[in-house]
Amino acid sequence: MISKTCPQPLAVPERPLNREAPLSELVSKFLTPTPDAYNRNHSAIPELDPGTHTVSITGDVANPLRLSVDQLRHEFPQHEVLSALQCAGNRRHTMRTKLKEVVGLDWMDGAVMNCTWSGPRLRDVLIKAGVRGYSNDTEMVKDQDRKENKETANEKSNTTANRQQNSKNNSRNDGARATTGEAEQAEMHVHFNCSMLPCEDDSYYGASIELWRAMELDREVIIALDMNGKPLLPEYGYPVRIVVPGVAGARWVKWLDTISVHPHESPSFYQQHDYKILPPEALTWEIAEQYWSKVPSMQSMPINSVVAVPNDDETVTLPASGKIEVKGFAVPEGAEGPVTRVEVSADGGETWVDAELDYGENGDGNGDNNDMKMKCQTSKWSWVLWRAEVEVTRGGNKTIYSRATDAGGNTQQEMSPWNLRGVGYNGYGASWNVSVV
Repeated sequence: MISKTCPQPLAVPERPLNREAPLSELVSKFLTPTPDAYNRNHSAIPELDPGTHTVSITGDVANPLRLSVDQLRHEFPQHEVLSALQCAGNRRHTMRTKLKEVVGLDWMDGAVMNCTWSGPRLRDVLIKAGVRGYSNDTEMVKDQDRKENKETANEKSNTTANRQQNSKNNSRNDGARATTGEAEQAEMHVHFNCSMLPCEDDSYYGASIELWRAMELDREVIIALDMNGKPLLPEYGYPVRIVVPGVAGARWVKWLDTISVHPHESPSFYQQHDYKILPPEALTWEIAEQYWSKVPSMQSMPINSVVAVPNDDETVTLPASGKIEVKGFAVPEGAEGPVTRVEVSADGGETWVDAELDYGENGDGNGDNNDMKMKCQTSKWSWVLWRAEVEVTRGGNKTIYSRATDAGGNTQQEMSPWNLRGVGYNGYGASWNVSVV
């Protein structure tokens, strides 16, 4: 692995917890139970008292607030969202082994989880704090086009300048409405901090998203208190975390203690010097220094799919039908879900068959009721589980591919461009070296 050298390494009291579940277990349920939910941390896990813990709302707001967990739960309408949570580095192992070496934890394909999250909408809290330019009872004077960086690793361009300009338009047609129509107004950002513990590369963990993303109703950004209908566990952010559907997990700050609004991104190491898709010419950590300030921070995650069963190097017995069962999951790109199609190939991509998609409508023991079924069928943030039966012949060293398409028309490409941090990989899902006997 290429070495990553931090100029001033910080002491972390204990080794951060980072783990992922076996893929066969991960795809056994539509809603991910705690034992199968991955963990990604840059610090130790704090022990917080929900009775005394508070979240401060500061920055460019008229009425700064300090809210207790009880206030967040009882003084604001509660909103539930069904959303997959993905580590930006999920599938890094494939990029490292099929392209070339990268910097970062050697994640396989399981740094993803699909859960319900509930708590107050971030927009409601910011409006109560008097975030400037927004209110609940005003209409947009003029719809503005917003640009959202499209950090999908399958985007291809010829120059670094073009890569830095890759974007897509986002029309602001819902949510709290801006009270100004000034297109020239500086882009505002919402910062999220967990300030109580030192991290591996900074004295705190911080991240940020664009203010427009926080304020649009259909983006469903919440200050989460519950996961899968129960209070968050400590390893998943108890008592308070941010949930930003469709966005890289690096922005879903756990153990949240401060929310602030500013005309710039978070200055945190993890926003400025990490979780960015660097250009291919950034071959080393030293070369990367000239690109960090020029490359957009990752926000939206790309479309992706994974083959979970059979797994790499597995031996399967061919039944009389001449077909083997293949299973996995797929996630949409950003806000462009749901996944509408998954195709599977067992002959190197020469032929493809359509997989059956499971949107959770059959229940899985984690909330089998009509309301949950409706959420599962309509959520644009959720994963889908899929299965297919594909014809194969006996033999070894077989590769099984999957590729997903979402409602926005995004389709996985065979391979993603390499980047130093190994983030945003979304080439075909694959199980390698499968033997059929």
